Amino acid sequence: MADGSRPYTHWEETMLAEYLARYHPDARVTNRQRLGPDGATYQDASLTDSERRLLGAAFRRWADAVVVDAGTLYVIETAMVPDPRDISLVQTYLLLVDSTPELRESA
Repeated sequence: MADGSRPYTHWEETMLAEYLARYHPDARVTNRQRLGPDGATYQDASLTDSERRLLGAAFRRWADAVVVDAGTLYVIETAMVPDPRDISLVQTYLLLVDSTPELRESA
């Protein structure tokens, strides 16, 4: 008798990959991009370097994908079940883009 288990499929990741392949095939894509300042930007002298990194990692948000395509940056959040509150997540992510060290343009 079968145990009834079946392999888990993360459908949001599959849906995101299909979307990116279709609409941004030549773009630079980062999946699960952390957003906001990292721990290195905290100036508290009482923190060690490892404490700063830990603090930064604990409070950073992450977007499902960040896409740079033809000079435009897109922040993408996916969901299997649409929820009107999700737009506030994307708005927050957009506010965090400027303070994200990984997304700064290199000079």
